[in-house]
Amino acid sequence: MLAVSSDVADDAEPGEGELATRAGQTGQSSNIDIFLRVKPVFERVARPVVVGSMQGFNGTIFAYGQTGSGKTFTITGGADRYVDRGIIPRTIACVYGEVAKQAGYTFQVYISYLEIYNEVGYDLLDPTREVQAMEDLPQVYIQEDEDQNIHFKNLSVHRAATEEEALNLLFLGDTNRTVSETPMNQASTRSHCIFTIMLEARQAGSDVVRRSKLHLVDLAGSERVAKSGVDGTTLKEAKYINLSLHYLEQVIVALQERSMGLARVHVPYRNSLMTLVLRDSLGGNCRTVMVATVSGEAEHMEESISTCRFAQRVALIKNEVSVNEEVNPAAIIRRLKQEVRDLKDELQLLRGGAAQRGPLTPDELLRLRQQLLAYVGDSSAGASLNLGGDMMMIRASWQVKQRDSEIAIMIGMVKGRSSSIAQVIEDNKQLLKTKYEQAKALGVAVNTSKARINELRAQIEQWRMQRSAACVAEGRDALAELAQDDPRELQAKQAIEQVKFNVIPNNGQWETGVPPVMGAHLMASGTVAPISTSSGAGVGVEPHQFQYPGESNAQVVVYATGKNAAAGLAKSVTEAAAAAIKEKGSFTLVLSGGSLIGMLSSIADVRGIDFSKWWVFFVDERNVPLSSADSNYKGAQEALLGRVGIPADQVFAIQEGLTVSQAATNYEGRLLSLPASVLPRTADGSMPVFDLILLGIGPDGHVASLFPNAPEAAVTSGWVLPVSNSPKPPPERITFSLPAINAAKEVAVVAVGESKAEIVQRALEVQALPGALPAQLVRPSSGKLRWVLDSMSAQHLALEEWESGKGFPRNK
Repeated sequence: MLAVSSDVADDAEPGEGELATRAGQTGQSSNIDIFLRVKPVFERVARPVVVGSMQGFNGTIFAYGQTGSGKTFTITGGADRYVDRGIIPRTIACVYGEVAKQAGYTFQVYISYLEIYNEVGYDLLDPTREVQAMEDLPQVYIQEDEDQNIHFKNLSVHRAATEEEALNLLFLGDTNRTVSETPMNQASTRSHCIFTIMLEARQAGSDVVRRSKLHLVDLAGSERVAKSGVDGTTLKEAKYINLSLHYLEQVIVALQERSMGLARVHVPYRNSLMTLVLRDSLGGNCRTVMVATVSGEAEHMEESISTCRFAQRVALIKNEVSVNEEVNPAAIIRRLKQEVRDLKDELQLLRGGAAQRGPLTPDELLRLRQQLLAYVGDSSAGASLNLGGDMMMIRASWQVKQRDSEIAIMIGMVKGRSSSIAQVIEDNKQLLKTKYEQAKALGVAVNTSKARINELRAQIEQWRMQRSAACVAEGRDALAELAQDDPRELQAKQAIEQVKFNVIPNNGQWETGVPPVMGAHLMASGTVAPISTSSGAGVGVEPHQFQYPGESNAQVVVYATGKNAAAGLAKSVTEAAAAAIKEKGSFTLVLSGGSLIGMLSSIADVRGIDFSKWWVFFVDERNVPLSSADSNYKGAQEALLGRVGIPADQVFAIQEGLTVSQAATNYEGRLLSLPASVLPRTADGSMPVFDLILLGIGPDGHVASLFPNAPEAAVTSGWVLPVSNSPKPPPERITFSLPAINAAKEVAVVAVGESKAEIVQRALEVQALPGALPAQLVRPSSGKLRWVLDSMSAQHLALEEWESGKGFPRNK
């Protein structure tokens, strides 16, 4: 067995990063006691990597060798004897042993188990795996963000509080692995598997969070088809295994040449799923150890030599590793709030406990009034007013003298100059008059602009109707015709945007370039952000509900658990449907993607709902085939729509086979064709009025496919917009515009789970200038707005401060 470590660090032990050999073999023909080899291998090869992961360093241990040489036995161990435990179960025991030793830290342990079979990723911990065929299981996809960080879609992550829970997850994953018999091995694993342990460590009283990942990889064994003589499915599996290992060798060769100083720019990580998953492990911020397993039989000598050569190349790779630490902003906020409270308590104590006494007595108020009158009547330069250091007396002094003339005289005397009360009043009158004239002129300009905008919109609508009528008369496709740009419409739309821009006041009137309250500022797009006038909080009930101050149609609802939130959301949808059907005979529901749709699955079990009157739309959709795993339509079909009796022509999916611009125009045209009895319009006819729109919120604050700082978030006209360069894959998608969303009768923003806690706090409590988050711009003009949260997503909200009057959103 060869153990190869690729790791360079400032605190590395002598010999780390070099090729090291360990005595022993792992082939089936070996008769050496296995216990004498597995435990020393773990102690000398794996334990330093495991302990390093507890200190914040990423780590990877992977086994490489031909099929039947003992890779799986080395990594996972045997099932017959306890002493046959492999590296993974010993690593789990080591992790929880180290957690018990470090009493000053709080650790969170999470586990995932990925299988790569025939170049397709599967979740070994998927609860439906035991009852579904392989081809029916959800596939795991790799997505890359703008910082080139790798993320896994459809790969579940499980928290393991104890060693027993972690071992149960390991045993479940091993049971689900793809295994078959080959001439080389009676139980050959036919896939690559990656067991990942994610660690989060927080020291008591510290704002720093330490995160690390430990990958334990069991690669499928290479084999020569001519020698093994396999065929059928086993042959197909062998081809995929050998191809992926070939790509792995290409990556290793490229990294070796780069480490030797050769001008090797490109490393072919993307050639296979496995190399892309292990990108950071092979050439990034990671301590990596390779365990090379070889067979001792003479007939396998060539494969053993090839494995050793591969190990030698791996040993020449050098990684730069560093501790993965970051500051937790929520912890800093909590600590600073506590410091403020402590300082207030100390200040009250230094004042002699003034805050513990009751209000001023009538005698104290009378003496204070006499002192103030004497001070006001004294015109000498040495006049003074001594109230001591009691803030209660100082505040009361301003309440005693409430008449404007007396206050003006006191201010003038304190500043050492006389002031003419009449002049002050006259100056204020002039200032007020000037402000009134400015407001009046701005109002006239706004009214003129509105009239011009309505005129242009009516002209555009008339042109579109004329084009549609001409198409019908001439037998042409009206939708295809409307999808093409009309120079007159483009010119009119540009004129509308210019009119809006011209009426925006100059933001140079504020010293900092932005107004003192949230909103009404000019964003980079040239549009004005909405104004927030919130100032207090509402009454809490079960579940906790907080009314937006000054906005009777907006509230935040906090449920105890995500399950309760799903039940409450489903109930709200059915109630909204019943009210809409009673009012106008139909119900229009707009869905978002992701986990939100799954929260509505319980609606299918409710009896007595007339689904024939439901009309379903999608607030955003990816420009992909409807059968794609990325399709919101497919997710909705699986979770809800396929289980209820909504007519197929009342579910509005994206039109396949069009460009993203054509798809957006097509979708908007289909909405325009609906009668007002199904989809009413706003009073000016410019926007649709949906009964209920359900929105999720992304970690960056985006809703629908409206992303921060993206031009689509600043569009002020149009119903459906094309997005050709989305920050999230796939890049092409269509989305409702903010005006279309804010015209709805009711909008619900849903965020559940701990992963949404930070963005929920940013959206609801933190002021965002110079441009608000898209989630903060969701403010229906005349409809209702509701945020649906659970206790985990609301954990960073200062709800006690909401109840004391700070409200939504808090201006800082």
